[in-house]
Amino acid sequence: MKQQMIKMFFGAIVFAVSVNATAGQPSLVGTWYGHATLVDCDTQQPVAGVPVFNDYRTIGTGGTFVQSQAFDFHRSPSHGIWKKTASLTYATRYNNFRFDANSSDAFTGHAEVREVVSMAKNGKAFTATASVKVYDAEGNLEDSRCTTETAERMIFD
Repeated sequence: MKQQMIKMFFGAIVFAVSVNATAGQPSLVGTWYGHATLVDCDTQQPVAGVPVFNDYRTIGTGGTFVQSQAFDFHRSPSHGIWKKTASLTYATRYNNFRFDANSSDAFTGHAEVREVVSMAKNGKAFTATASVKVYDAEGNLEDSRCTTETAERMIFD
């Protein structure tokens, strides 16, 4: 019984990996360490005075997505979805809750991010551009922002 369960476990892993790899191309599935920059949406130039911020994202089979970052501590981790749109190109969509930094962390709304990810041919890095829409607690659009990002796949050394 134990041996049969082990075979089923490893069989499921092989199946999951093969579903996400297309014709020898690397899969987006995995954990990534990124460096994002807030940019002017028109010029794509970095916004002065805003530091580059780091994030982790975990991309799961079946289109699941979780992200956390080390810049804005008054927001929840992001949860979302992803899909392949072309060879080595993916779309992500993810949301997070936002909270007031000046009060008792009261709910102030949410942010929605839509992103285009371009993976390197070796599957070890990607670049991304994103549009961010920030909504107040009633769902009204408050702000629009853009970011660029580079990321490296987390691997065992």
